Amino acid sequence: MAELQISHFCDLFGFNSTLNPVSRVHLKIGSEYYPTGYEFVAGTQYGPFKISEHLDDKALLFQEEQGTFTLHMFVPEGDAPSRMVNCTPEKALYRYSKLKYIEDAYETGHMVIFPALEYAKADHNAARQDMEHVHTKKVASSHVIITTQNGKAITPIGDVTFHEVHMPTDSYILCLSYEYDEAFYEWFEDVDACLVIEDVPEFSNRIHAAMNKVLPYHLGMDHRVVYGKHQSQFGVLFSKPKTYLRQREYRFSWVPEASKQLMPLGDVLKIDHEELKKLIPPPVHIWAGPLKDIARIVRKAP
Repeated sequence: MAELQISHFCDLFGFNSTLNPVSRVHLKIGSEYYPTGYEFVAGTQYGPFKISEHLDDKALLFQEEQGTFTLHMFVPEGDAPSRMVNCTPEKALYRYSKLKYIEDAYETGHMVIFPALEYAKADHNAARQDMEHVHTKKVASSHVIITTQNGKAITPIGDVTFHEVHMPTDSYILCLSYEYDEAFYEWFEDVDACLVIEDVPEFSNRIHAAMNKVLPYHLGMDHRVVYGKHQSQFGVLFSKPKTYLRQREYRFSWVPEASKQLMPLGDVLKIDHEELKKLIPPPVHIWAGPLKDIARIVRKAP
């Protein structure tokens, strides 16, 4: 029997170098079937949908016994229930960095895991800057009701921006991509090599085990990042604005069971970068063991 499921757009579709959605599962739309890896061209109609226009929506679909997902409808504004589906494991992951760091990871499994707030520093280039502790989304004014304390209605003009704050500063992330794209060598400064992870489940096991030795009281998880105005089922650390869509990021995250460092809620959105730096804990070093059996190195083309 077919089972109704709900998924984020980014759980069903990845993105290629032209930022067209690419199916992660075998899909049925209307009477047509689309295999895993099918590219949905922006602006093109597929059954009743222009797939590329639904990044900010959730999808309702039926999972057939044969493993095919029938796309039933897209639901805007997050009105769908909260059950989400991670439909398929990754076939490979890609870690871009300087060659000397890639070779170190390949030989010894050595990686430097940075706190999430490290990427909010102003001295990072634009591709690496991100306010990881804040998830921002815009909602059309027609879907927002604002009243004063005495109940008087206020009519907003234009979209209303909401900020959801993730306050613990002692959370850590490791960022990879689920696509190989030579454009990454240009987007990120000083990047000239890529570590291609070919056994993702084994890599995940090794990374989490190594991190557990360093921070045993942190909870680890890994998943694709969700882009757009809806927050990932895994929270702020797996949610980014659509302006970062080209990164096609897969992320490892570790959050404390009980955080000892909290950002002041009232100041979090206006905090000075120099003050922010004082709150950021140092990075941690892990050694996951040689990765030669599950990975290979690709160098930037000359």
